[in-house]
Amino acid sequence: MEKYLEKLLLQIRCKKARPYIAEEIKGHIESQIEDNIADGMSYEEAEKNAVADMGDPIAVGISLDKIHKPQIAWKLLVIVGILSLLGILLQQSIFYQSGYSNLEPFMQEMYQFETESFVYSVFIGFILMCGIYFVDYTVIAKYSKIIGLFIITMGILLLAGFFGGDINGVRYSIGFGMFRISATSLMMFYVPIYGAILYKYRDGGFPALLKSIVWLIIPVFITFRMPNLIVAIIMMISMLIQLTVAILKGWFKISVKKTIVSLWAVFMFLPIMLLFVMYTFHLLAEYQEARIHSFFFCFRRRILSYFNAQNI
Repeated sequence: MEKYLEKLLLQIRCKKARPYIAEEIKGHIESQIEDNIADGMSYEEAEKNAVADMGDPIAVGISLDKIHKPQIAWKLLVIVGILSLLGILLQQSIFYQSGYSNLEPFMQEMYQFETESFVYSVFIGFILMCGIYFVDYTVIAKYSKIIGLFIITMGILLLAGFFGGDINGVRYSIGFGMFRISATSLMMFYVPIYGAILYKYRDGGFPALLKSIVWLIIPVFITFRMPNLIVAIIMMISMLIQLTVAILKGWFKISVKKTIVSLWAVFMFLPIMLLFVMYTFHLLAEYQEARIHSFFFCFRRRILSYFNAQNI
């Protein structure tokens, strides 16, 4: 019963409501236990059946969370709105500075363009922030695989050169008319979505774990091929931590310790092997190969210097 209550209460965002909900649910379970004992069951059997009759703790918790929604922090939204407006006014105030009129015409036009972009970005950012704040997280969880597939598809199309811009071979943005979004920012958005995807595979076994790993590898590889090695590493470690926490919480019906040790061992060894293969077959960008060559050359030189010093 305690484990059931713990899983259920984790779904309730309003912390003040948790004690009251726990008391109410516990009362229902204890009442059902008494009825089951009266029907001739042992206490253990009566408790097991009473908990089973309550339904899935995750589903029940999500339903109760919709009823006991936390209050909207209107003050926070107002403060963010005021700060955004002040930022726009500060940006606009430069037009009235004496130094602005002394700039070359093309510099004035460029600054006007940058200012307009800044205003649009702040406005769109504030709208998106409010939208994400008000949206029910269960909606994102429900469509997490679809959202994840959309991000992966956009990444593949970007690599294929269907849209987006690049500088020196690096894909840096996805454009739709005047609207542009950073390619790495889009891929980073996959990280919280991955947590919701993991939630879909809870109570699964080894096949569910393998599917979760596939959902992890694909976006990391896409980001690596953009190429953006640092972001790819950050994404991999972030999602590995999420997967590790899910395993520790018992979301997968597998051996916890062996799986975690094997998982981290593979993912620490796999990038090194992948990098070695791509370097060997010249699948990396020229500057990446140059960096790797320089690193190993310096490393080799230091090792030789150390042994020479020891021999002396």
